[in-house]
Amino acid sequence: MNEEKLVDYIYRYCKHELSDKEYTELNSWLEKDINRYKFEDYLKLYKNGRKIGCWRAVNETVAWNRISDRISHVSPVKSPRIKFWWRYAAVVVCVLGIGLAFYHLAEDKTTDLGDVTTQIAPGSRKAVLHLSNGSEVALGNGASGVLTEKNGVKINYAEEASLTYETAESAGEEMVYNKIVVPRGGEYSLILADGSEVYLNAESELTYPVAFKGKERKVTLKGEAFFKVKKDQKHPFIVQSNYNKIEVVGTQFNVSAYNEKYIKTTLVEGAVKVANDKEMQLLKPGEQAICSSNSLEVKNVDTQIVIAWVQGVFEFENMKLKEITEQLGRWYDVEFVFVNPELEEIIYTGAVTRYHDLGFALNLLKELSDLQFILEGKLVKVVKRK
Repeated sequence: MNEEKLVDYIYRYCKHELSDKEYTELNSWLEKDINRYKFEDYLKLYKNGRKIGCWRAVNETVAWNRISDRISHVSPVKSPRIKFWWRYAAVVVCVLGIGLAFYHLAEDKTTDLGDVTTQIAPGSRKAVLHLSNGSEVALGNGASGVLTEKNGVKINYAEEASLTYETAESAGEEMVYNKIVVPRGGEYSLILADGSEVYLNAESELTYPVAFKGKERKVTLKGEAFFKVKKDQKHPFIVQSNYNKIEVVGTQFNVSAYNEKYIKTTLVEGAVKVANDKEMQLLKPGEQAICSSNSLEVKNVDTQIVIAWVQGVFEFENMKLKEITEQLGRWYDVEFVFVNPELEEIIYTGAVTRYHDLGFALNLLKELSDLQFILEGKLVKVVKRK
């Protein structure tokens, strides 16, 4: 492998953009020690380019062995939410600089919260479906079955599969709505009657018709969701979130509407129109609209970072600790309190899988700064390390 190709592979490896074929080629090339050492040197250059504030000495061999072991024993998971998660396990090392190596070391030494925090498991696949008659159905935790709405639409749900809607020919013109509510510590996916896919993050709600009627396909979102909209030129797909309106024909995009003051729409593929009561913007792939009630700003972003949660990863770049703990709090169903307010402003760049216990993520943050996390029930206090 020549240097130009290696540099390209290093960059796309760290951005988790290699294809399966390319990853296999790279893995074979790395079987020789001389190639592996060259690879690690380029990783160090990439780390410096990411400008992470703290790089502590780690055992690179341990890190590499941990990654190789996971890759050789784990095949892609069938659930779309964590497909190819082993690539992200490698990203933890290349971006954070400690990642899996620290995970290995943490097994051999006690940390401030290690033994206690391991009891706080990551979120899981769960939600509550609200039917049109007011009844509620718990989803996840092994639940499966078939429901029938009053207009004859069938609703199928199972543990690992997405919730799906099967439109009846005799559904009629009445608009019948369902609402799916994903609690803190949960996630869920569904396929709407038109074939559009929706992935819902923790603490989110989606209200939608069980069968689309009329000129448009409209849903209402609270929280965060990633949409893969089925193309239909005659019936635009509309996502309403408070004052924010998103109109598409067929595309992939992410909407984050946790904050009441502003809503973020990130376009991955296709085109979308984002509007509030005062203006409208047409987004191109790689752009993000930040919409408030009276303003609409558009900027370029790394879409892979924005949608990493769909693949089972927390990924952040130049993000304040306050924002990071908000994400962790929703996923692990805990509340973070900053004893020292200035700690909220600490900036991090990195990535970590969502499917470890809370202690794994907190230990990584501690290694990159002089912090201590004190657990009291469902409350996590963030303080300066003594």
